Amino acid sequence: MIPVLAISAWSGTGKTTLLKQLIPALCAEGLRPGLIKHTHHDMDVDKPGKEQL
Repeated sequence: MIPVLAISAWSGTGKTTLLKQLIPALCAEGLRPGLIKHTHHDMDVDKPGKEQL
């Protein structure tokens, strides 16, 4: 089973600050962290001139 860690909190509480320190530390330990961002705002992942898979 793949270990999963979820970080969720109110806006402005330091989630991004924490992750900016945590991800490099995990990489230094030989781990390969992934990140999934959830947003309720409109978002367009298609970029003109960029190939989509």
